[in-house]
Amino acid sequence: MSILPPLIALLSPVKRSHRVGVRLAGYVLLFALTISLVLTGFQLWQARQQEAQRIAQLLDQQAASAEQHLADVVWEDDQRHAKQIGQSMVRLSDLSYVMVRSHDSVLAEVGSLTPNMVTRARPLSLRHGEKTAAQFGDFVLGVDMAPIEARLRASAIGIFLRTTLLIGLTVGFILLLFQFMVTRHLSRISEFFTALTPQTLAQPLRLDRSPPSPNGGDEFDDLVKGVNHMQATLASDIARREQAEAEVRQLNEALEKRVAERTHELLEKNRQLAQLAITDSLTGLYNRLKLDQVLDDELKRSRRYGSGFALILLDIDHFKAVNDSSGHAVGDQVLVDMGRLLTQGTRNVDVVGRWGGEEFLVICCDTELTGAVALAEKLRQAIEGHAFPVVGHKTASFGVSAIRSGDAIPVVMARADSALYRSKSSGRNRVEINA
Repeated sequence: MSILPPLIALLSPVKRSHRVGVRLAGYVLLFALTISLVLTGFQLWQARQQEAQRIAQLLDQQAASAEQHLADVVWEDDQRHAKQIGQSMVRLSDLSYVMVRSHDSVLAEVGSLTPNMVTRARPLSLRHGEKTAAQFGDFVLGVDMAPIEARLRASAIGIFLRTTLLIGLTVGFILLLFQFMVTRHLSRISEFFTALTPQTLAQPLRLDRSPPSPNGGDEFDDLVKGVNHMQATLASDIARREQAEAEVRQLNEALEKRVAERTHELLEKNRQLAQLAITDSLTGLYNRLKLDQVLDDELKRSRRYGSGFALILLDIDHFKAVNDSSGHAVGDQVLVDMGRLLTQGTRNVDVVGRWGGEEFLVICCDTELTGAVALAEKLRQAIEGHAFPVVGHKTASFGVSAIRSGDAIPVVMARADSALYRSKSSGRNRVEINA
C-alpha cells in the first residue's frame, strides 16, 4: 500500500484538470493500479502460505527420515558420519542448515543460522529403532526463507506488470471509445456556449454525428433540440428584456439617489446619537459611560504592556452655594467654563470628563504619579486664577492616584476619592495624593 501516496500525488495535476477525459483517464488509471496491487498482494500472500506449508512438510519429512540415522551416529559419537549425513541432507533437499548435538556438545553443523530461517528441532531418544529411557541428543534442521522470498517478490512483480498491462489496454480502449462517442461532442458544445452572444443566437447548434433515427435520437440529440429551442426562446425574449431593463435602470437610478440621501441622513443621525451617548450634554466633555470605557481600556493596556496611568479627581469648592445664590443657570455656566479650563490645561492624550455633578475626572495616560500631581497643581492654579461670570473666582479640590500592579479600577478610584476627601477636609483648593 506504500505506493498509493506517490500515485495520488502523481495524479494531483489530473484532479485539477478542466478536461473530463483527462480526469476520467487519471481516475481509471488509479483504479486499475489499485486493483493490480490488490490482486498481486493476494496472490503473493497465497504463494507465501503455500511455501510455508511446503517448508513445514519438508522439515517434518526430513526430520522423520533422518532421525534413525542421526540417533545411531550420535549414540556412537561419530562426528564424521554425522557431518556426512548433514551435508547430504543439505545437498539433496531445500535444507540450508543442519546441526547435530550430543547432550551439550555439537557433533556436526552444516550451514549457518540466518534471521529469515525456519527451523525444526527434534530430540534423539532412539537406538537401532528402539526407544531409550532418556534423550541423549537432538538435531536442528533449517530452511533459509530469503531466496524463497526473493523468488516470490520477483514473481509478484511479473504478476503486477502483466495485470497492469492488461487493465491498461482495456482502459485505453474504453477511453478511446469515450473520446469518440462523448468527449469530442462535449468539447463542441462547450465551444458553442463559449461563443454564444445575442448576435449568434440565430445560429443553431450542430454536432458531427449521424442524424437521429425516425424512432428518436439519443441523449445528445435531445440536448441539441433543447439548446436550439432555448436559442429561439431567448431571441424572442431579448427585445422585451432590453426594454424592461431600460425601465428598471431609470427606476434604480432614482431609487439609488433617494437611498443615498436617506443613508447620508441616517449616518449623520447615528453619528450624532453615538456622540450624545458618550458626551455630557452640558459641558461637552465625556460622560460617565465613556469614562468607564476609557478606564477599562487603560487597565487592559497597563496589564498587557506594563504602562502606567494616573487619575485626577476634582470637585468645585462650595458649588452648591452658587446654585443657591445665583441660580442653576449660573451654576451650569460655571460647569461649562470649568470643562473648558480642564480641556485647555491637559494634553491631547489625556481624557477629561464629567464624573458627576460638580466632579470632574482627568485620566492621565502613560503618566506616573509625579507627572499627574504636577498637572493637578497646574489645573488648580488655572482655576483659581480664572474669573467666572457673575460668581467671580472659584477654586477646586484635587485627589490624585496612580495605578498599581494588580489594581482594579474601583480600587484606584477609591484612592483618588480618598485623596479628594482629604483635600476637602484640609481646607480645600489643594492637591492631595493617595499613591
